[in-house]
Order: sequence, then structure tokens, then C-alpha cells
Amino acid sequence: MGSVLLQKYRPRKLEEVIGQGKAIREVLDWLENYRGKGLLAYGPPGVGKTLVAELIAKERGWELIEMNASDFRSRDAVESRLLNAGRQASLFGTGKLLLVDEVDGIAGRQDRGAAGALAELIRKSHFPVYMTCNDNWASAIRLLRGYVREVKFARPTTVQLASFLGRVAASEGIEARKPELMQLATARDVRSALLDLEAFSRGGGLEGLGERDRVKNVFEVVRGIFKARSAKQARDAFENSDADIDEIMLWLDENIPNEYEGEDIARAYDVLSRADVFRGRIIRRQDWSLLKYAISLATAGVALAKEKPYYKFTPYRPPAYLQKMGRSRAARAIRKGLLSRIARHCHCSPREAEQYLPVLKAAMERGHNILELSEEERGMLG
Repeated sequence: MGSVLLQKYRPRKLEEVIGQGKAIREVLDWLENYRGKGLLAYGPPGVGKTLVAELIAKERGWELIEMNASDFRSRDAVESRLLNAGRQASLFGTGKLLLVDEVDGIAGRQDRGAAGALAELIRKSHFPVYMTCNDNWASAIRLLRGYVREVKFARPTTVQLASFLGRVAASEGIEARKPELMQLATARDVRSALLDLEAFSRGGGLEGLGERDRVKNVFEVVRGIFKARSAKQARDAFENSDADIDEIMLWLDENIPNEYEGEDIARAYDVLSRADVFRGRIIRRQDWSLLKYAISLATAGVALAKEKPYYKFTPYRPPAYLQKMGRSRAARAIRKGLLSRIARHCHCSPREAEQYLPVLKAAMERGHNILELSEEERGMLG
């Protein structure tokens, strides 16, 4: 059963979207002063980029044509599916909004002309084109930049989220003090915060909420992948958590022989190795658009490698590699915290933040402590 609070407090009007007042005003200004440019809503996952488009269409009574950019990989695919939708009148005689999700997923040689076709769609469409992406510096976005108005969606502030949680707690009769609400809001993630508030209301307390996986712990994610009976179930087991795909792949690698039998083991390792190939390409090329393929292979691929479900109970073992790494946990925690701080300042992911470490080191050598680093953090720079 899903979270009661998540369903009950899902925004049903634009004004209920937490922390996106400025972004929503910019989107509405784009619509009111539409001049033939598309809109690119960018920002981290889960901040409401797609939801805002859905609510706009709902509030205005428009038909919403929603597609994911990963569904088309060529100019022909875009033209056949989107250009027609952009030119044809709505079936219901109303307005229409074209929503293209995850545009940063169009990248690489296999996407022959897709980005150019999206630009043509924006120019020729009779209706507004609303696109979303996580990374507005992806190669496909550079090709579209002259055709779109960019609107940034940021995570809500801790204060905004704590205030929202306070209203929910009051409505639900949950006793929570302001310091407790602030701690629940520190991740600045509405979904995770609601799930934590729900756990807190059941008497779980705050202990460990900041350290555990915020929806499911790693054991539940691994079990969810192994026991999944469909690709969607396997992907949801990972995507409904804050687990790191690299760590999950290590756990899968360690436990495939414990969970599977016979030829299922070989098939699972084969697909997991292909996921690892994509991870290697991501690191070498710094092409994060490939990440979705690694995730699909490691989740849905491993789950569907079995011929039939296994109903036995399997005690999953931690990866030997992670056990060896335990000795350096403190150093890694400092590094993780430093990368998170850099990511917040540079508006990028913690992985991408690694490229700024040499810059910080060079600044420190010149006597500039840009982020007011602690002695431990300065030590991480070498």
C-alpha cells in the first residue's frame, strides 16, 4: 500500500506546489506572452517540473499531449509523433499543451536529428511546447537553447518544507515540534519528507532518519529487484528509494548466486555486466544521459533474467568490497559532505561536483577559502 500522506497531499492546484512560486510565475508569463518559443523547465528530479505542466493543462481545460524524449531517437520518430500533434487541433476543441519529458535524454550518435526535429516542432507547432530536463547543459539542450525559454526549478528551502510539514502535521493530528520538522525537511525533498513524517507519526522517532535510505533501505531495494515480476516493479524498487545505483549493483553482484539458480545466474550476471559497461562509458565520456540504460539493465534486466519467481527467503550479504571500504567510512563521509556542498553552490549533482575539486585546491593554494572549508575538508583536497 502506498503512502497515505503522499496521496492525500499531492498538489491538485498550482498554488499547492511547494517552493516553486517563482518558477510557476515564469511559466505562466511564458504562456501569457507566448511568442513561439518553447519552455524548458530544468532542475533536479522530484521538484514538480512535470506536475506543473499537468496542473496548467488541468486548470485551463487543455488537452495534454505527454511524451518522453527517450521514446524517440531520430528525426523521423519526432516528426511522425510530435509534429502532427503540434499542428492538429485538439480533439475536444480546447487548447493544447505539448509536454516532452527528459529532453536531456536525447544525446549521442543514435539520436540522429532528434534535437533538430524538436527545434522544428517548437517553430511549427500551433500550441505551446513545454519540455523538462534535469541537466540543462546536456548536448541536446545546447542545440535547443535558441528555441526555448529556460525556467529553473530548485528544491524547496528547508524553511518552506518545514512550514508545509507543520501544516500537514496539524491537519493530521501529528505532534511534531519545530526542530523536529526542520530536521525532517533538511533533505529538501517533499516526497522523502512526507514519508519521514509518516514514519515519525508511527512513533519511530527521528533517530536514523537522516542516515537511512529515505523510502526503502538497501535490503528492500535489492529484494524488490530480485522478487519483481515485471520491469516496472523492478525499476520502482530502485526509483522509489534514495539508493545509489553503484551500490545496488555491488549488492546484486554479491547476491545473484544466493537468490538465483542454474542458468538464471548466468543470465543475471550477463545483463548486470552490460549495466557495468554503461557505467564505464558514463565515467569515460561524462555522458550522464546513459545512466537510464545502466539503471534499466541493473533493475529490470536482472529481475527478468529469471525464468520463474523465487519465493524462498534469501539472507542477502553485504558486498565484500563495501566491507573493505568500511575502514575508510569517515574519510568518505567527509568527501561526500564536501561534494554535496559544492553541488549546492554550483547547481549540479554530487558526481559532477568532483570536477570542481581541482579548482578548490588551486584556490586554497592561493589563500582563498571559497567555501569556508573545515580542516578535514581541506585535507581531502590533498
